Amino acid sequence: KLHEIHNYAVRSLGICGVACVTILGLVSGSRRPSECSDIMLKIPTKLRDFFVLQKNLCPKISFGDVLGLGPDAFLEDADDIKADGERRSIPNVQLSSIDRKSNGSVHYCFRYVVPKRACVSIMKPVSTAGNGTDVDGTKTLNTNPVGAIGDAVAGAKVDADREKELPLSGMLAVFDELSTVAIVNEDSRTRPGTSTNLSAALTQFGIENSLPKAGDELDFRVKIIKIGRTFGFAETEVRFTGTTDVIAVGKHSKFLENGSTASKVLLGPLLPVFSRVLVPAFQLWSSEGSSSKKLLSQDKKDAKRMGDVNVDMDEILRFDVSNSNEMKISHWHHNPGGACHGGVIAMAAEKFARQQLLLKHPDKVPAKQLQSIAINYISPPKKSIVFETHGAFQFQKSRM
Repeated sequence: KLHEIHNYAVRSLGICGVACVTILGLVSGSRRPSECSDIMLKIPTKLRDFFVLQKNLCPKISFGDVLGLGPDAFLEDADDIKADGERRSIPNVQLSSIDRKSNGSVHYCFRYVVPKRACVSIMKPVSTAGNGTDVDGTKTLNTNPVGAIGDAVAGAKVDADREKELPLSGMLAVFDELSTVAIVNEDSRTRPGTSTNLSAALTQFGIENSLPKAGDELDFRVKIIKIGRTFGFAETEVRFTGTTDVIAVGKHSKFLENGSTASKVLLGPLLPVFSRVLVPAFQLWSSEGSSSKKLLSQDKKDAKRMGDVNVDMDEILRFDVSNSNEMKISHWHHNPGGACHGGVIAMAAEKFARQQLLLKHPDKVPAKQLQSIAINYISPPKKSIVFETHGAFQFQKSRM
């Protein structure tokens, strides 16, 4: 009797087990997460620990803060978004979905609200009367405070008929930040890495339609192709939220250095200990200590990070007046590690090329912005960036 009961129980459990596995497989297959969702996710714990550590170890404001992609933006919870969908006064980024594919790739979708300070003015050529003004009396670029290339481009002014836009190089700068976030979360050693190549191109839809402006919501769909021992690779597509048309596509390659022993410990298995235990303990200690200890308190760091956040991108990308092809590097141009941000170089390169075109071929200035850009990073600039154009401009129908 006991033997028969035992056999019956084993067979029943086996059948139930197969049925459960089959049902779970069907459910998991039918509930594949979409690439972008209207329901925002809270960022993974690993990323939260990383941004807490970054915010405390790198208190100065960086170019990521200007783009609205600093640590504070990621640390804000998704449930802070109002139920009626009202946009916040402070631009923010939210993680929309993470989709892990069977081929090993991982798809992240970030929802990004374009901040006004990330957009640039569009310049256009004018006919001058020889005294620094246009024929209609409008000041030209050489006397305009927006001037980004000094007195070298007299005869150009801000196009008042066009709103400030997030150019292709600006989308590339955002992609640089977001793909780094995804790589940090996927890498077993939480390495942000160093960019070796960044490229982006407008699609036909992006060429034929207007570029994003302040307040527009964009979906950045970042695909992590591979993270190896020394390199990481990512791709992206940019869409206006709620649409299926792709504005631009991009690629990103990163060198993932091994780092020092200290960084391996800090960003490795002890990351939660540092961010959740030691950082709060140090904040409490510094707030109760002397005035010299308070220099690194949370209030001080927040003030340093957000105090100058209303800076204008035209001012950040200003070229030196005495040397029209040189841009001085300040903390506005840095990444959290203190090096010049790759997105800054991309945006400055686009601005310089367009204004060289204004100077040399004012009659052939394209109505649209740059259509494609690719940058290979050799070494980080220290005090300034010097731009040069090589070869001649070639024109084919509507393209240059």
